[in-house]
Amino acid sequence: MSNTLNGAVNPADFFKQKEIGGKRYTIQALDGWTAWDGWTLILQTVAPVFGEVLDSRNVDEEAAMFEKQNTFREVLTIVSHNLNKPEMRSLVNKMLEGAACEWEVINIDKHFKEKVHLMMELIVFATEVNFKGFFTQSDMFQSMLGGLGKVMSGIET
Repeated sequence: MSNTLNGAVNPADFFKQKEIGGKRYTIQALDGWTAWDGWTLILQTVAPVFGEVLDSRNVDEEAAMFEKQNTFREVLTIVSHNLNKPEMRSLVNKMLEGAACEWEVINIDKHFKEKVHLMMELIVFATEVNFKGFFTQSDMFQSMLGGLGKVMSGIET
């Protein structure tokens, strides 16, 4: 894996690097169709969560207060249930393929033994590298987030 372009640092590589636990990690971006499959998997995971929360608005005021007290727990339950699906594990494995620490490709199992908290940071970074636009540039996702924020704060649209 080359980190240079005509002897200079390649800016694209720079933006795929992050310091975690005092070491420099590098993530390779997914190819187009793999990223597409990941995007649809993330959408399948988060869309029901937003639907559940937005549907909780369609109840009377007394029931709504009860629903709001349980919404966060329900959202976390749905998300955590989906994180353990084989498809999500496969996506995480693909995002970590070729991951390097200090420019040496790592064996995830060995490298993160007794350091799962650092592995989680790398997974979050790999998700950001590959899907940041889904969360920041997707009109549909931003619209869902806006509706979710209003439900959580009790503001009607």
